Amino acid sequence: MAVDPTLEQIPTPDCDFEAINRFAETYDAYERIGGGPEHLLAMYDPIRTEWTRSGDFPDWMGIDLLRGLLFLMYREARFDGTYAYLSGAEYDRFLMPFRQVIEAIRRSIAGKSG
Repeated sequence: MAVDPTLEQIPTPDCDFEAINRFAETYDAYERIGGGPEHLLAMYDPIRTEWTRSGDFPDWMGIDLLRGLLFLMYREARFDGTYAYLSGAEYDRFLMPFRQVIEAIRRSIAGKSG
């Protein structure tokens, strides 16, 4: 059973993409949640749809699902690679969803310890 990270191990919401990468790489959603990229994409599609619609994550999402989403987003961005050519406001817009997931993970961890 995996141990949840501590708040000190989770990047701050204003972190850069490299900090997000380092944290996302500590969780293998292929192993923990199962399946390959296609399985994760199919599983997270309704979650992403709700997130886009409401601006927030479903209440029932726990740390594992949030970390799995971050892992999937990180893998997609690394595969796509266009983030490397962004700067300024474009870079900030690119990072916004990653930072939202990081903040949700931090809230979830803080809620468990508080």
